[in-house]
Amino acid sequence: MLTDIAKSFKLKKLPGSEAELVGEVPFEAIESHKEHALEHIIEHLEIPGFRKGHVPAEMARKQVGDIALLEEAVEHFMADFYPALIEQHKLEPLGRPQIQITKLAPGNPIGLTVRTYLFPEIQLPDYKKLASGVKKEEVPAVTDEDVTKAIDAVRESHSTLKDPEGKPILPEVTDAWAKEMGPFENVAEFTLKLREHLGKEKEQATKEKRRAGIIDAVLAKTEIEIPAIFVDAELEKMLGQMKDDMKRFGMTFEQYLERVKKTEDDMRKEFRTDAEKRAKLQLTLNAIAEKEDIKVPAEDIKHEAEHILTQFKDADRERVHIYVESVLKNEKVLSMLEA
Repeated sequence: MLTDIAKSFKLKKLPGSEAELVGEVPFEAIESHKEHALEHIIEHLEIPGFRKGHVPAEMARKQVGDIALLEEAVEHFMADFYPALIEQHKLEPLGRPQIQITKLAPGNPIGLTVRTYLFPEIQLPDYKKLASGVKKEEVPAVTDEDVTKAIDAVRESHSTLKDPEGKPILPEVTDAWAKEMGPFENVAEFTLKLREHLGKEKEQATKEKRRAGIIDAVLAKTEIEIPAIFVDAELEKMLGQMKDDMKRFGMTFEQYLERVKKTEDDMRKEFRTDAEKRAKLQLTLNAIAEKEDIKVPAEDIKHEAEHILTQFKDADRERVHIYVESVLKNEKVLSMLEA
C-alpha cells in the first residue's frame, strides 16, 4: 500500500539540490495510525486530577480535538511512509525532511508536501590536468634582511624596558641573550637555527600558495549545486571557531559584536561566500576521493583520534573519528593533486 501511495506523489527538482514531493494520502492510511498517535499524546498530556500518562483515552481525545489527533497520526504515518517515498523515487536525501500538511479534514484524503535536500550531483573536471597546470614556484631564499627583521621581532617581543616616549628598548644581541632565547650556545647558533626556521616557513608558504592555486583551478571547473544544509553547517563551524577565538582573547562573542558594531546576522552574511566555497571544496574532495578510491587506514584514524581525545576528554568519540577521517582523507587527495 505504501508503495502505491508513493508512486502517486509527483517529484519536482528545485534549485539548490532540493526536491519537492506533492501528493495525497488516503484517509484510511492515516486513520490506522490514530490509536498509536493517541497513545503518544496521552504519554505527554497533563490534565488536573490525573497523573501524566494516565488520562483516559476518550478524555484525551476530547481535550486535543480531532484535527490535532489527525496531525499526530500523520507524523506516525510519515515515519513508515517517508523511507518508501524516497526509495520509490530513487532519491539520496540529506538531513530531516520538511513535511507540510496542505489539506486535512476527517474522512478526506490528506494533502502533503514533502521537501528534502538531496546529495548533489557533481560534475568533476580533469582535476589532474588542472593541478599539473599550476606550476610549482621556487622557494625564495632567506636573505640577511629576513634574518635581521626576525631577530628584531624577537628582541621586541622580549623587551621589558621602554624609552621616555613609550617605545620598547630592544635588548642587545649577545651570546648571553641568545642563551635566554632557548637551547643556543651563542648568537651564531641562534642565527643559524632562525635562518633554518625561516627557510621552512618560506617552503611551507610556497607549498600552500600552490595548493591554493590547485584548489581554485579545480573548483572553478567543478559543476555542483551546493545544498544550503552544507553551507549552513560550514557557517556554524566558522562562527563556532570565531567564538572560541574570542574566548581565548578574554572576550565574549557578544562583546566583539558590540565593539565592531555588527550583529550575528551581519557576520553570517559576511561569512556566507567563504562558507559556500568551503562546502564546495569538501564535496569536491569527497567526490575525487571516491573516484580515486582513496581511503585512510583505520589505524591512522584511531591514532589521531585518540591523540585529540586525550586533549579534549569530553569530546564525542564518534564525531572526532569522523572529523579525523575527513581531515586525513582531504590531505591524501590534495597531496595526490600536488604530485
